[in-house]
Amino acid sequence: MKITGIQTGYLGTNTWIVPVADSCGGAFFVTDPGGDSRDAAYITKVLEKLAPAPHVAAFIMTHGHFDHVGALPFLHETFPDAAVAIHGNDAAYLGTAAGQLHIEDFTALRLADYVEETLDGHPLPEATELLTEGGVLPFAPEWKVIHTPGHSPGSVCLYCEDAAPLLDESEVSRGIKHILLSGDTLFDGAFGRTDLRGGSDAEMRHSLDRLSTVIPQGTLVLPGHGGSFQL
Repeated sequence: MKITGIQTGYLGTNTWIVPVADSCGGAFFVTDPGGDSRDAAYITKVLEKLAPAPHVAAFIMTHGHFDHVGALPFLHETFPDAAVAIHGNDAAYLGTAAGQLHIEDFTALRLADYVEETLDGHPLPEATELLTEGGVLPFAPEWKVIHTPGHSPGSVCLYCEDAAPLLDESEVSRGIKHILLSGDTLFDGAFGRTDLRGGSDAEMRHSLDRLSTVIPQGTLVLPGHGGSFQL
């Protein structure tokens, strides 16, 4: 079963639904559930089309900005047993007190009203698992965590070395062997902005330099915004 991408929310976040290996096609994790309650309902419908009784092992945030977590409260109501995972440096963006932080951040983008209207009194759930550099996802150990600060202090990428089960024939024929879920660290010909809270030009440069040395050619990059591309 292949990875399914859905564009969510006002800022066009890529939400990726990723099958978990060795789950017989019924278990998934969902990255960056952006948008609002309507996006959450659509994501749920897609999951139900992919599997009759889908098991969501986790919701994983590549970082904590609101456009990547807006649908999370509503999805978590539907899948309450799913883990909620984020890097510790961005963990303050989750939990009952996080709404004010998102409002403050999105005030700079003139989108504070969007945050309030989206949450509409629904608190964000607390993180249940903290992602760490070099670790693997406990529910999907084929995926490795790479800490890539710069866009935010807790930005991460997720890397799958042996991605063959997640690739179609056309991707294999192009020499693709690996997959990187890059969040807002790396886009096609660009990288994430560094002028928001906790952003850093120097850390972004270091993260990009590091990715260039540890991520091999033949990698399909699935970013947090925009189209996928091949290294």
